[in-house]
Amino acid sequence: MKKYLPSVHSVFVAAILLISITSPAQMVQDVVSQGAGYANQVWYSMENGEMVSAPKTEWDIAFSIGTFSSSIHINAASGNIAKVYPNGTINDWESVDVSGFDGWPTLNNSATSWELGAFDQNNSGSSLDFGWGMYNPVTHFVTGDSIYIVQTTAGELKKLKLVNLTLAGVYNFEIADINGDNTQVLALDKGDYEGKVFGYYSIINNEFLDREPASTSWDLLFTQYTDYVPSAYTVAGVLHHPDVTVIQADGVDQESFEDYSQYTFSEEINTIGYDWKTFTGMGFEVSSDVVYFVQEQDGDVWKIVFTGFGGSSNGDYMFNKEKLGVSNISELDAAQIVGVYPNPTDELVQVIINSNTNNNALYQIYDLQGRMVLQNNLNVSAQLQTKSIDVSALNAGLYVLSLQSNGSILQHKFQVK
Repeated sequence: MKKYLPSVHSVFVAAILLISITSPAQMVQDVVSQGAGYANQVWYSMENGEMVSAPKTEWDIAFSIGTFSSSIHINAASGNIAKVYPNGTINDWESVDVSGFDGWPTLNNSATSWELGAFDQNNSGSSLDFGWGMYNPVTHFVTGDSIYIVQTTAGELKKLKLVNLTLAGVYNFEIADINGDNTQVLALDKGDYEGKVFGYYSIINNEFLDREPASTSWDLLFTQYTDYVPSAYTVAGVLHHPDVTVIQADGVDQESFEDYSQYTFSEEINTIGYDWKTFTGMGFEVSSDVVYFVQEQDGDVWKIVFTGFGGSSNGDYMFNKEKLGVSNISELDAAQIVGVYPNPTDELVQVIINSNTNNNALYQIYDLQGRMVLQNNLNVSAQLQTKSIDVSALNAGLYVLSLQSNGSILQHKFQVK
């Protein structure tokens, strides 16, 4: 059912005792505005309602800052288009010919993961292929192998060479006019953006931008992004922080429903997304039987119910929120991955788990292309323990360990050398 609304403005912890905290119903009304035409991106804190806004058009390329991260995103919401040059490799930099550009496939950022930007989609299937470049397990460099053509918001075509990502965390890249004029040799150092999710670059202004709030200070991003409805389409909606998880409960009473124990928190960043609203031609219908539960980085859970949406006229998102307390099904209640060592490894990976309960857990290991390469069961006891997993059959590269326990999912990256 929907209701019609018109347009209107890892630190180690040896043991943690977690209980489900139920507070008296205290819904707080709030409004987040992207502005007319969705002019801004807005980072939002569930805890204190603080918002940080920045113009959506001021950047073109975003580089992930996390230690094990190498994803590179395009700002498609502002009109940039990224494509792989199909007529040569990175060695053909001097002889790029963009005849046929309009017919080449467009690269898009993933709608579900921050770890898959548009430039990460050009993948051969190898576990060492990070999309825009190949990972070297000896030097730990990612070295670019392709040329990309970017059509800017001004309609200009630029060629882009992603040279490498060094062990020290420096992205080296070049950008130029198709004929080689206006060449810029550039470097973005992750260290300059410590504590952020992305560092940004503007092609038009040839400028690096530090535009995000601290990673620990926000939970939700109100923004335009590319989703698939069913084909690639620019939508306005809500994405969540990489260390935040969300439950979507459908077909429930928005006022009274708070028992989310039957659900699993999702890491897919568009769990809230855009589809809680529908444009009718006269305004927006907002779902009347959908509730979201947002689990912050510290484990606190908020109930959030959207009540209105202003559309492009003002970019206003209206919602009620209520703090429920610490999750009664959080990963810390079932099992906590305290650490993974050695990292990198070549034979066995030791997983340190702290659990408050005896339970059967399932571990799955995925490569960075999302393919499951290993899985098995683990018996987890109510104590601090170490479990060994044999990864000697895996190719060198980065992997994600996913541990499912009592309805919750934990993930931890590690490297096989």
